[in-house]
Amino acid sequence: MNHRPMFLTFICIAVIFLITGCLSESEASIPITGGLDASVPVMVGSARDTVLDYVISSARLAAIPSSTEWHLDDKTRAEGDYRFRSGDWLMIVQMAGNSNKDQRVMIINHLEGIYWCGCVHPDGTVMDTSLRR
Repeated sequence: MNHRPMFLTFICIAVIFLITGCLSESEASIPITGGLDASVPVMVGSARDTVLDYVISSARLAAIPSSTEWHLDDKTRAEGDYRFRSGDWLMIVQMAGNSNKDQRVMIINHLEGIYWCGCVHPDGTVMDTSLRR
């Protein structure tokens, strides 16, 4: 009896488990509401939700959509940037690449002339850097 097909299947499964098991938590992906196969790193999804909670609860951007209404826009993606859209709103989350691991986030609504910029520190705190309403 030839065991070669079973051996090849076993090797393929072992390689898949090896590769996926080697990803760090920040490289793991989570699904984003609204995307069919779209996923982003956990750090980006967390920064997105943290900033939305912050700007909504602090009334910085009163008319901003809730976190469930944002969809990943992967058509205009630059290296390290993740763009989310909700109606006329655009949010850009930049992966942490600087030495202190802060993630920069920009929220823009050109029609209403609204702009918010800030960063999320590794401990989850949010810092405003710019606001125009």
